[in-house]
Amino acid sequence: MSDQVWKTAIEDFLHYISNRTSAGLAPKSVERHDTTLRQLRLWAEEQAVPLAAYNGRDWRTYASLRQKRVSPRTVYEDFQSARRFFAYCRTRGLVAEDPLRDYVGKRPPRKSPGFVPTGAILQSLLAAVYSKHDPAVNPHARFINDTLNLRFAERDRAIILSLIATGARVHEILALKYANLDRDRCQMLLVKTKGNKERIVPFTESLLEHMEPWLLFRDKLEKDAAIERKRAAEAASNPLAPAVRAVLNLLTGSDAGMTVDRIVAKLEVAGEPSGPIVVKRRLVRLADLGLATCSGRNGAEKWTACPGVHAPAEPIADTLFITRYGDPIQVEAFSKQFARYVRYAEVPKFTCHKLRHFTLSMLTHEDMPAAQHIAGHEEISTTEIYSHTYLHDMRRAMEKADPLGQIFVNRRTANTRKRRNNIF
Repeated sequence: MSDQVWKTAIEDFLHYISNRTSAGLAPKSVERHDTTLRQLRLWAEEQAVPLAAYNGRDWRTYASLRQKRVSPRTVYEDFQSARRFFAYCRTRGLVAEDPLRDYVGKRPPRKSPGFVPTGAILQSLLAAVYSKHDPAVNPHARFINDTLNLRFAERDRAIILSLIATGARVHEILALKYANLDRDRCQMLLVKTKGNKERIVPFTESLLEHMEPWLLFRDKLEKDAAIERKRAAEAASNPLAPAVRAVLNLLTGSDAGMTVDRIVAKLEVAGEPSGPIVVKRRLVRLADLGLATCSGRNGAEKWTACPGVHAPAEPIADTLFITRYGDPIQVEAFSKQFARYVRYAEVPKFTCHKLRHFTLSMLTHEDMPAAQHIAGHEEISTTEIYSHTYLHDMRRAMEKADPLGQIFVNRRTANTRKRRNNIF
C-alpha cells in the first residue's frame, strides 16, 4: 500500500510541475525530477519507509548512500528535487511535516567553462562550413546538389555566427521566430529560453551582413511555398484531382507525395497513348491519371500532367532557420552537423555550446551586468564563472610584473625589461 502512495504522490507532483512550465520550469527539469524521485521511491520501498513516516533521519541516510555513488552536484540536485516534492506533499496533506524544512543542502562550487575555442579555431571552423560542401575542395561533395547544398551551408554558417554574436543557447537560436528578428534596431527577441523568460539580445550590424545570403534564400523559399499553396488551392477545383491523388496513393503509398508530372517521369509507359501504364505490376489507365500527350523532341510522344493537379503544399515554419523541407531545425540534428564541421576542420573537439562560452568570456571583461542580461542568468554568480582569464593574459601580466626581476638583476633581465618597455 505504501508503495502505491509513493508512486501516486510522485505522479501527481510531476503532473503539477508539468502544468507550471509556463511559470519558469523547463521540461528537462521535469524529467530530472522524475529520475531523481524514482530513485528515492525505490530506496524507500526497499527500506519499507512509508511516505507519511518519512523524516529527516531517513533523508540523511539516503543522502549518505548517494554520496558514495554519485558526484556532490548530483546529491545537491537530489536534495533540490526532494525538497520541492515534500513541500508539495505538505500542502496536499500527504505528510504531517516537511522532513527537509530545516535541512540545508551544501551547494558544490560551480564548474569552470574549461576549454574555450579561440578566434583562430573559429575562423577555421567557419571556413570548413563552406569547403565541406565545395566539390573542388571536398571530393565527397560531388554527389550532392551543389547549389542547394551551398545555400544551406550559408544557413549553418549564419547559425554559428548568431551563436557567437549573441551568446545565446543553441535551442534559443534555433527556435527564433523570423518575425522576432529586428533588422532596423539590430536586436532579436528570444522567446523559447531556459526558464521561458523572454529577453531582448542586441547584435552588431556585421551579423546582418553575413546573414544576408541566407535571409534572401529563405525569403525565396517562403515566396515559392506561398505560390505552391495557391496553386494547390486552385487544383482543388479540378474534377480530376481526387482521382489523380487516389492513383498517387496507390502508386507511392502516400497522398502527400510528389506531383503528377514527377510521378509520371518515373513510370514505364507501355503500348499506345490510350494504353495502360505498367508500374509495380499494376495496370493503371492513362485516362484515370488525367494525362495528355504532346510532341517531344524528334517527334517522340511524351506524357504530361493536366494543369492544376498538384500535391498539397504545406507552409514552411515561422522560425528563422529551417530545414530544406521547411521544418524547424532540431537541436540534436544541428549538434550532429556541428560535430561534423569540427571534425572536418581538424580543430580540437568542442560542442556548439562552447560558442556561448567564447562570447560570454569576452563580455564579462567588458560589462558584467550587461553580460548577465545577455546570457539570461538569474544570478550574477553564474555569469562570473565566465570571467576567467586566458593563459596568455596571465603570462603577459606575469612578465610585466616580473617578481624575480626585482631581486635578481642581470643582463637577461635588463634586456627583458627593455623589450617589455618597447612592447607595452
